[in-house]
Amino acid sequence: MTPQEALAELLGRLGASGGAPVHVTADELDGWPQDAVAAMKQRKLLVKASPAHSAICPGCERACTMPVHVIPNPPHVPNAFVACDKREDIGRVPVSIAALERWQTSGGALAQAIARLLGFDQPVQTASSGHSWIIGVLKGNKHSRHVTLSSNGALELAVGSLNVPAGEVLRIDGFKFTIDSMRLGRLADSSAADGDVTESADARSLRIKNRRDELIAQGQRGFLKTIAAEEGVSTSRLKQILTRKAAATTPDSLGHKRRG
Repeated sequence: MTPQEALAELLGRLGASGGAPVHVTADELDGWPQDAVAAMKQRKLLVKASPAHSAICPGCERACTMPVHVIPNPPHVPNAFVACDKREDIGRVPVSIAALERWQTSGGALAQAIARLLGFDQPVQTASSGHSWIIGVLKGNKHSRHVTLSSNGALELAVGSLNVPAGEVLRIDGFKFTIDSMRLGRLADSSAADGDVTESADARSLRIKNRRDELIAQGQRGFLKTIAAEEGVSTSRLKQILTRKAAATTPDSLGHKRRG
């Protein structure tokens, strides 16, 4: 397995989970290229999770998945075992504590890792669907576009209205976890990134208000400057957007409008 194949394996599982947390055991990671594993951990794409509560029993050829019982043994390493209920001649089967170690990733963790790779300081925002994450505003040479990660069977990055599979722009080279920011920049500058759908003024105002409330809840000072930088507008313009009164309710008043 190459480092890129290890990344593809992790991204594939994450896409299939819809962005929900995915666990990888330490034993499995031992079979992956260690430079790739180190890169994932360094970028916090993989973080240590709580120990597994079940394991494959090594007591016989059946290799059953069984609950693990852990007995504290201070100051020594705890004792762990599975209690076989399939055969009378086995009983307790010792299990290595190290075998219970596991690591975790999620759609939010990947989105935050991508944000750091793109040089964004602000935390990502999780969409109400729970399957997409607003990463930030990418500035190309000509235009600035929102970058969003979505996970619906497969992981995709959206730059404006243009999508690209996450696996095509993310790479692991040696111990480095990288992203093809040049390709994303070209997507941002493409006129096709506007698509046929643009964000309505009411939808933008509502989204920014939600972002403001999130930063206030986090106790962040200077939230206006933070949001203004994310949106690529001045603070005075941002205040105008925040004080905007919603138009009369229509099918598109809080969604999107199509260009004529």
